[in-house]
Amino acid sequence: MAGAPLTRVSSPDALLASPPPVCLPGTRWATFRLAPDVFGFTVWSRPSMEDVQALTHALELELSPSAPPHRSLVDTRRLEGVDAGAFEVLHCYVTRHHARLSTQVTKLALLRPPGLPGAVVAGFYRTLDSPYPTEVFDEPAVAARWLELDAALVQRLDETVEDLRGVDPLVARLRALLEAHPGLAVGDAARRLALSARTLQRRLSDAGTTFVDEAVAARVRTAQRLLLDSDAPLTAIAIDAGFSTPQHFSSAFKKVTGQSPSAWRSARRRP
Repeated sequence: MAGAPLTRVSSPDALLASPPPVCLPGTRWATFRLAPDVFGFTVWSRPSMEDVQALTHALELELSPSAPPHRSLVDTRRLEGVDAGAFEVLHCYVTRHHARLSTQVTKLALLRPPGLPGAVVAGFYRTLDSPYPTEVFDEPAVAARWLELDAALVQRLDETVEDLRGVDPLVARLRALLEAHPGLAVGDAARRLALSARTLQRRLSDAGTTFVDEAVAARVRTAQRLLLDSDAPLTAIAIDAGFSTPQHFSSAFKKVTGQSPSAWRSARRRP
């Protein structure tokens, strides 16, 4: 069922042997198998060099003779920073296994975070000769289409990651819904979540948030992508992100990020 977390396993061998979709959680990372021929990994927060060493050790199972050639999804949307040592460990992993990766991975979709971490992640494969076709995406549904993967499996992955991070499952489902439909009203969102509007609001309150706060945060995330990916004026970005006025956009953006939209864009697009 869409929205249900992936089954957790305790070892890389179990990830390959268990029926998908399954995941192997680590500290600030998880590897997963969403379908028989779809593998991948996700990272969040700011993984250390030791975290990435453990991750690459788990990833080596995908290169074993018993693992089939596969498509790959790498989800870094929740990455908050990039440790130089961690980056180097991952770079060495790809370089060391370049030949094997070129035969095992048929194509890779990379979901990037906003801001400077997103620029670093998107530039990763430009620093080496990528062993497989790679595309960078902001939207999970678009990445799923490119991979020819059921988008509901990516929703389940989102649910799993938020659960691993200690985020309330309903809040995680709402955030994924608002990412795809940032202009949803509370009644429409509640219906899509099979709840009444009153129940949704009560459960969000129990989780320490509100629908208004989550909706505004989703619009700010949309605005962040637009600020990075275009030279459009702030007024146009405010409208495209779903804000009623440029003043409302600026106020909400500063409340969420601590910076004005123009300062945030300037800091992250500076060479």
